[in-house]
Amino acid sequence: MNKGLSAGVLKLIAIAAMTIDHAAWVFVPHAGILPLTMHIIGRVTFPVMAFLAAEGYRHTRNLGGYMLRLLIFAAASSLPFYLVFGSPFNVLFTLAAGLLAIYIRENIKENFAAHLLIFLLAVMASFCDWGFVGVYMVFLFHRLRDKKWGNAAAVGAGCFVLMAMQIPDFLRFGFDIYTSMNLMHLGMLLSLPLIYAYGGRRGVKLKYFFYTFYPLHLLVLYGLNIWL
Repeated sequence: MNKGLSAGVLKLIAIAAMTIDHAAWVFVPHAGILPLTMHIIGRVTFPVMAFLAAEGYRHTRNLGGYMLRLLIFAAASSLPFYLVFGSPFNVLFTLAAGLLAIYIRENIKENFAAHLLIFLLAVMASFCDWGFVGVYMVFLFHRLRDKKWGNAAAVGAGCFVLMAMQIPDFLRFGFDIYTSMNLMHLGMLLSLPLIYAYGGRRGVKLKYFFYTFYPLHLLVLYGLNIWL
């Protein structure tokens, strides 16, 4: 019997963290201890979902169907995401781009051409939630899957790049209640114990739960924000 967390449990944890994060963006002031704490919790979500996407790539028997499902729900989530965050390019597009990056690397044998295409794909995904960092995290989870340190490298690299991108703000404005919000990205590191606790089991089947919950919870948050 496999020990550790199942994919279903990881998804539920990621969904809970995402909901806390999105609720903070909608209902809580954008600076302070409470929003920072909520966003730190929320940074757990993407690394977990990127890891599970890479796992899904490895285990799926129908990659085309997997990609199509992601893109359909990404399109369906565009309006809800736009209503809350002002952009239609949600994280499901990023996950799909990450899977495409894996496919490119595994099916184009010429290294330079493969990595150039992946780079261009990541640049295009910069308009999406989690952007090029998200694409490369999905890619790294897959490429480094056989290394004990691989998951830590994927999360650590993403965290490092996102924190490095905040340096101009710290240099320009110093460290205050507003720039301190950039520390939220360190919350990505909290995903590592969860990822390393993964036992390789599917667990409860939640194939469509996340896909449907994602746009619906955004619509609920948008509606509550108007009503309250």
